[in-house]
Parts: sequence; structure tokens; C-alpha cells
Amino acid sequence: MRCVLFAALSMMAAADAAACVVPSGVPVVVARVEEGALVLANGVRLLPGTIVLRPDATWPATLEGAFIRYVTEDDAPDRHGRLIAQIFVARDGGEVWLQAQLIDDGAALVMPRRGSEACAAELLMRAAARGNDDVQAADAMGGMIGRYAIVEGVITRALVLSDGVFLDFGEDWRTDFSVFIARGDMKRFGVMLDQVRALEGRSVRVRGFVGDRAGPQMRVTSPRALELLP
Repeated sequence: MRCVLFAALSMMAAADAAACVVPSGVPVVVARVEEGALVLANGVRLLPGTIVLRPDATWPATLEGAFIRYVTEDDAPDRHGRLIAQIFVARDGGEVWLQAQLIDDGAALVMPRRGSEACAAELLMRAAARGNDDVQAADAMGGMIGRYAIVEGVITRALVLSDGVFLDFGEDWRTDFSVFIARGDMKRFGVMLDQVRALEGRSVRVRGFVGDRAGPQMRVTSPRALELLP
């Protein structure tokens, strides 16, 4: 069963990576970078999706005045008025994928999210090749509330309840780290959630922001954010 599961997930990742494409359209100028957003000359505000900057990193200074093309991950802006997008920067007669550059430079970490599976798969492969992940233990998440983390641990309990799937990483669900997958996102995980109880005892790596819901909890919306380990 484990071999079949790993094979299915590997094929999913390969198909996703092949689907991350360069956008079409006329390039636009980045007027300035402010509060984590790229403000274009036409007033559009973009947030580079599928990544988070490391705490000590900044956006490249060369972005201001650069010509870019982009593909949005959502039709509507986020609550800060920003469109989440994959961004391609004109350079030396070609284009550079901004997210890939930041991963390759070690300035960012991959954060898969709903709608970004294709590009997330490729960025994860780049991050793995570079070895630039900062992995933390599941029992260390108490001090990570409100922050992004890459977590490794063993699932002690896996349950399907009315609102979704809960993966616990400790004996006490009220205080220990857990992962939540909302019912509306479950279909995205396909074979991984076909037999939820089979996940108990499995070692996993999970990526996202840590919230506070009966202890530290991470909501995962993309299957690329939950990796089964050997």
C-alpha cells in the first residue's frame, strides 16, 4: 500500500511541475515595492505567491523599474488588496521566474497553497535540490504561533469530522500540534486521504502558517504542503 501511495504521489508531482507555464500578455512596470507587495505602474498590487521570504531576506532591489508579466492564482485580491501571482521578470532578453530565483538564492521558502499546486511542485524540487529547508519538530510549534514553519513529525491520530480532517502530532489534541484540512479542500488530496486512518504512525513534512486553535494548528489547503516521508 505504501509503495502504491508513493508512486501515485510522485506522478501527481511530476504532472504538476510540467504544468507551471510562463504567462502571456504585455509586460508592465513595477513602480515600487512596499509592505511586501509589488505596486505596478497601473496601480495593481501583486504579492508573489507560493513562497515566503526568510525573516532576514528582502525583495531584490532590481524589481523597482523592472518589466514583469504575471499569472494570478486567484481572481479576487486578498484582504490587503493584493493579487497573489507567479511573477516573471524581464532580464537579458528573456524572463526570470521570480519565485524560482528566490528559492535558488536561498532567500525564500516554499509555501504551497490552494490553486498553486503546479508551480509549488517545481519550487519544492528546486528547494530539495538546494537543501535550503529549515525543518522544525512538531513538538516545538508552541512558540511559532503566527509564523511560517516547515514541520516534521509523526501523526499519532487521524480523524475525519464534519468540518474536515484533523491530523494530531501528540497525545493531547488540546495542546499539541495538529494539521487541519477543511472538507472543501479534501478532494484536492486525492489518494492521500482515501484511507485517512492509514496515515496514523506515518512521518510527514508539512508547510504553512501556524495558528492557535486548541493548541498550535496549521491549516493546509494544498496536497503539495503535506509530504509523506519514507
